[in-house]
Amino acid sequence: MKKDEIIEILKEQIKGLRDDNNRLLDQIDALIKEVSSLKEALLQKGESLSKQQRLTKGLAKLVSNTSEQQQAPQSAISEEERQKIEAEKSR
Repeated sequence: MKKDEIIEILKEQIKGLRDDNNRLLDQIDALIKEVSSLKEALLQKGESLSKQQRLTKGLAKLVSNTSEQQQAPQSAISEEERQKIEAEKSR
């Protein structure tokens, strides 16, 4: 092999390696963008989950707190009147 042939082969190898390097750099950029997107989605999901947990905790507190529970409305008619009405219905 002559010196010029060796130089030409080495230049071709350098060109191929540069092309491979550029392709890999593009792939790295694409992967970085994808990871960033996934990270953002995960953070949003975490925020949504935290919000849901806070709401659940608040509702559980309201349900367990007897001072916050509403009482059933009291009947406006007395027990005697109710029995009379039921007796009239059964006739």
